[in-house]
Amino acid sequence: MSPDGSFLAAPSGSPEDGGITLWALPSGKELISVPTGRTHAADIAMHPDGRPLATSASDGKTYSTVQLWNIKRRTP
Repeated sequence: MSPDGSFLAAPSGSPEDGGITLWALPSGKELISVPTGRTHAADIAMHPDGRPLATSASDGKTYSTVQLWNIKRRTP
């Protein structure tokens, strides 16, 4: 959850074709869904200011990945 409570980041997709979805709170409206690659995002962490978002994934055998996502807020 973002520090200000305005959105939630959650893993989405399947273990073979993973992604991250951002949900607006409290409405529950999907803001965006982005692919993370061949593996499912296992861990999600957010900086105290709400960006960047970090995800980690591992195939459990040979490699692990960490991705950083810059979350930009849209103005109405």
